[in-house]
Amino acid sequence: MPTAKQRLMVVDDLEAHRTSLARALRVRHSVATAPHAHGALRLLSWEHFDVIVTDHSMPPGPDGLWLLNEVAHIAPQTRRILMSAAEPPDLSAFVRLGVVEAFVLKPIDVRALFARFDS
Repeated sequence: MPTAKQRLMVVDDLEAHRTSLARALRVRHSVATAPHAHGALRLLSWEHFDVIVTDHSMPPGPDGLWLLNEVAHIAPQTRRILMSAAEPPDLSAFVRLGVVEAFVLKPIDVRALFARFDS
């Protein structure tokens, strides 16, 4: 396990999902949250994040793939993880382009997510 806490951002339009995942991750990491893609980009303009974990579908605004594509250009050193209840049909293209580092299915297995952050 790393000695310093990593800085993570959890982005999900559903408050219950966002807060429960953030609470679980705070056991070992410093976590900020955003309710949508534009809020996440605002946070990213103010501070550094080691990892961004975002939901795919966040109506009515831009989706998680759009967000991670923006993050790949703005902060390429930030690890980018997409989560969703179903795999998006265009996911493989985003993985090949390096926009998405990993995909996790909801409900989230927090221990598996920790393993990704700590590797």
